[in-house]
Amino acid sequence: MNAEQQQTAEQSQTQDKDKGGGGCNPEEIEQLTCRAKRFTKQAAVMNEHASDLETFRQQYEDARQKYTDARDTAALDIASVRSTLDDLWDKLRCRLTDDQKACMKDAVCKVFEDIEKCSDPPGCHSPCDGSAAPDPEKQTDIGALAAEIARRRNNLTDSTAYFKALVEEPDTIKQQAAKLKADASTLAKAVDAGGDSSTVASLYARWLIIDYWAKDDLSHLGRGFKSVTDYLDCLCSVLMCLGSGWTTVAVLEGRLAELQCQEDGRQKACQKKKVDTLHAVLELYEECCRRKGGDTPSQSKPAKPEEPAKPEEPAKPEEPAKPAS
Repeated sequence: MNAEQQQTAEQSQTQDKDKGGGGCNPEEIEQLTCRAKRFTKQAAVMNEHASDLETFRQQYEDARQKYTDARDTAALDIASVRSTLDDLWDKLRCRLTDDQKACMKDAVCKVFEDIEKCSDPPGCHSPCDGSAAPDPEKQTDIGALAAEIARRRNNLTDSTAYFKALVEEPDTIKQQAAKLKADASTLAKAVDAGGDSSTVASLYARWLIIDYWAKDDLSHLGRGFKSVTDYLDCLCSVLMCLGSGWTTVAVLEGRLAELQCQEDGRQKACQKKKVDTLHAVLELYEECCRRKGGDTPSQSKPAKPEEPAKPEEPAKPEEPAKPAS
């Protein structure tokens, strides 16, 4: 039994004694009802998300092989892209002046600098809130607790979206690498087709763009994880955070349900006193009389009248002593 339960039991015993040991305390029953609602709500929240968490766990188990295969496939495509770019550069550089090349590089660098500023850096950037859960027993403000639950729920929604995006990372890097390979092939056809000098700048810009994205280390594909291990560590940390996060929300939701039940009970009792004030007053009056050890008017009985005292009978005269023989 924890400290709160022990205190509740002691209060209940005291109230029972004050009420003459009747053995039934409606207030204690109300507290037990609210406690039951707390655990019912807590279980409902966990059951609501148990299926999703199990699905995420299975996706994590499958992620290692999928991501490993995806990186291998992407690496082959990027190697092909690099070979194509090397071949195209020999064909393009003689068709550009030094000033054209310098200006184009400056333009491309400026654009990609802006892109990098507005994008997440490579690697793991989980939005999951890892802050410690508040002690539910110390939460007594219904409004503040509801706001904290809403904040954590919103964070878990964002974290779930991030986890799902991570699960799609293998497909993402394969698709991006395949697109770069296709773009390089299309550019090669355009360069081989020739054309007037007005198209050279555009061809060179396309070459520089593909060159930027097609890094040998795959750092510009997907979220730019350096290795399979880095990817799995990120995926695992988000999964763990989701599990602990929904557990925290479930506990807080249960506490909120208990507090709301207690508040509803107080409001109901208040309304009852407004409607039936007389009986509320008489109940407290009778309890007070019992505590003081006296009888209430409903329990007292009228005293019987005293019977008149019977007159004492006169004492009998003593018999004279007999003469000695």
